[in-house]
Amino acid sequence: MDQTPVAEPTYDFKSAQKQFSRIGLALVAFFAATYAMAFLAELILVYVFAVQVFPAWLSVVVSCVGMYGIGVPVVCLCLRGMKSSAPPRGEVRIGTLCILFLIAYALMYVGNIAGMVSTALLEKATGLVVTSTAIDLLPELPWYITLLYAVLIGPFFEELVFRKMILDRTRVYGEKTAILFSALLFGFFHMNLQQFFYAVLIGLVFGYLYLRTGKLSACWVLHSLFNFFGGLLPSLLMQYVDYDALLSADTPEAMLEQVSENPIGVALVMLYGMLVMCLTLVGSVLFLLYRKRLHFAAAAHTLPSDSEATTAFVNVGVILFVALCVLLPMIGAAMVQFG
Repeated sequence: MDQTPVAEPTYDFKSAQKQFSRIGLALVAFFAATYAMAFLAELILVYVFAVQVFPAWLSVVVSCVGMYGIGVPVVCLCLRGMKSSAPPRGEVRIGTLCILFLIAYALMYVGNIAGMVSTALLEKATGLVVTSTAIDLLPELPWYITLLYAVLIGPFFEELVFRKMILDRTRVYGEKTAILFSALLFGFFHMNLQQFFYAVLIGLVFGYLYLRTGKLSACWVLHSLFNFFGGLLPSLLMQYVDYDALLSADTPEAMLEQVSENPIGVALVMLYGMLVMCLTLVGSVLFLLYRKRLHFAAAAHTLPSDSEATTAFVNVGVILFVALCVLLPMIGAAMVQFG
């Protein structure tokens, strides 16, 4: 008996590639608008208000206005009219958030080590100091500004762009592709190797949470908790402890001297270190236990595995965005070192 062969599914790769490219171009426009705003603000502050020295809090305010007041609306305009489909809304359980937080923390620790090693190798190869990041400003800021900037405002807008806007517009091509795409762009967005790896890894967790719950608020809470434990809390400790002196204490006598000068501060640092180790250990165990429970919903136009990467990343918009994120920090480091 003759059997009619089953027709192979057809894919509109060109249309999909345009969609991914448009997202990349929107992020390029984000940086263009943000840098233009920062340049204009600097001109006004210097030539109108005669500001000669920019304190850390003023730099953060200018950055927030540029990124979230100008850059994010530009992204919204660039993606306006693009087909999007939000994932079904599901239940958010406190226990699930705690588990995902611990898993993300463990992944962050691994990614942070990879980032530090990669940064050291890059600096050795190029002779440039490329470790300067926005995190370096946190110890110089009042705690309430750090709370607003790094724990509340920043995570909300980053989740809005990299989870809500991007995943709603890419999940139709497959949830795995969409999560990886948004996580990698999130990593490049930080514009330095030191944060790239852990930003990608935690971006995978945040993306999975959004697709399973459909609730941006859940991702915002998780992101805020993450930045609190990884950003605000250590920056508060560094304001009360001479961390460099503590690290440089290479003999028992030097360590005892540091302890005697600031016993409470040293005890807090040690407790924080123990907390980090416990969170990392528990998160690693949970990752091993729960990784097989991951599930991904079927998508309308899931891309074949052999063309996912080329369709999502080999296009004008994404290539320009990645090049921008790689080259700008290198150019900035070269200008600082040789200027």
